[in-house]
Amino acid sequence: MAGETSKKSGEIGEAIAIKLLELIGWRQSIQNVSVGCNNSHHKSETGGKRHSHGDDQIHLYNSPFYDNHTEMIHVSVKNSVGSHPAEGTLREKLKSHIHDLNELIDCAQYDPKIKKLISNFQPKGLVNHIGLLVWLYNDEKNIECNIKPLLAKAQIEGEYKYPIFLIDNERASFIIKVVDHLDSIKKAGIAQFFYPQLGINIQADENRFGDKLPIQLICSDIIPCLIRKENKTELLLYTNDPFNEANYIRMMAYGLQFSGGLVLDIYLGFPDYNIGKHEEVANMAREVFHERKENIFPFSFNRSILSLIR
Repeated sequence: MAGETSKKSGEIGEAIAIKLLELIGWRQSIQNVSVGCNNSHHKSETGGKRHSHGDDQIHLYNSPFYDNHTEMIHVSVKNSVGSHPAEGTLREKLKSHIHDLNELIDCAQYDPKIKKLISNFQPKGLVNHIGLLVWLYNDEKNIECNIKPLLAKAQIEGEYKYPIFLIDNERASFIIKVVDHLDSIKKAGIAQFFYPQLGINIQADENRFGDKLPIQLICSDIIPCLIRKENKTELLLYTNDPFNEANYIRMMAYGLQFSGGLVLDIYLGFPDYNIGKHEEVANMAREVFHERKENIFPFSFNRSILSLIR
């Protein structure tokens, strides 16, 4: 019975991960690839020699942030029924998941199927192998649980070559809300993700917007988006941090930096902004940037009757 529950939970997690990543434009993922193990030091769960690694999803795209870089994302999905375990156990699980993903990526670079996949994609130049851990707990009482604070003090031992990004329930819920809000307000415009100029992409032939959310923005504090209409463009920045004066000033600074003076209407989304409670704070904080001509509007991306007055 325990094995059947675990199998079912895993299938549910993979289905959620597929749908979630499709929402952010990752629609050409390859699912359930068996990667041959070529390292004698990699051990199976029983301690014997490992013969293969399971890649739950693989996704390739050209990076909008780095010249001549193609990102190859190896997705590992972990899903459990019920609430997450105690902090110590959770940290040990994190170490195990990171260890397994690094071993998988280490072997994937030499696997003939992976090499063929990369060749078919025709990468720009350097291929970066990156891990994405989608780690979910199906807890009805806390479906948006945030496990990251419990993992902050985890000591990751050993040398790991590859960066690992994490999506937990809280981050997955945030992404869903952002996409839902964009769909609800775009009207006749085109809604896309915005790729800020980070100073590491000097070529001029790359669009600064697109339908795909790069992995660097999946786990960032801010998700930037554009709505392009016939006569104007709007910049939207979403954060899952609560509204307060400091956070609003920080978001305004990012919005003004990202817009580069080319977008006049900037919308800053918070999960809890309430015009009745926060309008005065927002108006006073706006004076920090009184010399800038842009129009800046705070809003809440959680739908309520207040959403009707965006």
